[in-house]
Amino acid sequence: MIMMMAKCGNHRHLRPVTDADVKKFYERNQVDFEKLVSNVRDGGLVTFFENLAGPGFQIFSSSGAGIRSAIVGSSGREIAGFDGEGRLTLSPSWSRYETAERRIREALARDSIEDLIASAESGVAAVEGFIAERVQNWNGSHPEDLLIDDASHKVPFNVKIEEWIPKMTGGKRIAKGSTNAQHFAEIKKFRDDFGAHIKLHAHAMSSDRFVELVNRFRTGIAGMLIDLHRLFDMSVPSTLIREFYAADAVKHRGAS
Repeated sequence: MIMMMAKCGNHRHLRPVTDADVKKFYERNQVDFEKLVSNVRDGGLVTFFENLAGPGFQIFSSSGAGIRSAIVGSSGREIAGFDGEGRLTLSPSWSRYETAERRIREALARDSIEDLIASAESGVAAVEGFIAERVQNWNGSHPEDLLIDDASHKVPFNVKIEEWIPKMTGGKRIAKGSTNAQHFAEIKKFRDDFGAHIKLHAHAMSSDRFVELVNRFRTGIAGMLIDLHRLFDMSVPSTLIREFYAADAVKHRGAS
């Protein structure tokens, strides 16, 4: 986790290239690397490289209305904004991921299938939303080669993965047989069957399957989003990296 946060995370420091570079960075800054490893294993923060900032922030204005806050896209056009006080979300897909992470923890705490379904819905939406954000950026800088997905021209998700992503990244693609991709497909099917496209009149799930799906979130959602960020040479939010390296949930003895 320390190495990934240092080399791929959304921090302000010069990005180390190798594991040796990371250790040298800590040595120069008088941090005992072995003690840091032990501290992080116990839940501590990754010193220097763990960014606790989220995807949005709140704007307070002492003068009230009259001051406009806005997010401007690569084309120079305003994407979203408001006058006076309010809240800006820089990345809706990141925000949706954090909702998914919160719901997966509630699913565990309450042993709740409904929270698990809600987490899958938000997690899949986060992945789909990340791709949509990249498409919006692409279209803004490639008006002669637009990627269109709208009500009159629906594009299947697999086409976006297999064709659009390599086009936008210069040939880089998600490995279809990877653990992260397979687990994402499993969560997406669960979302389709139990959530967005309800097919059954009742829900039934063993405790083993419940825990298995909870653990799929770590790879299928957090891991898939990490893979996508890296394909686009984007820094990875610390919350994704920490979730990816989290310990697996286990079934409590005697659970039904």
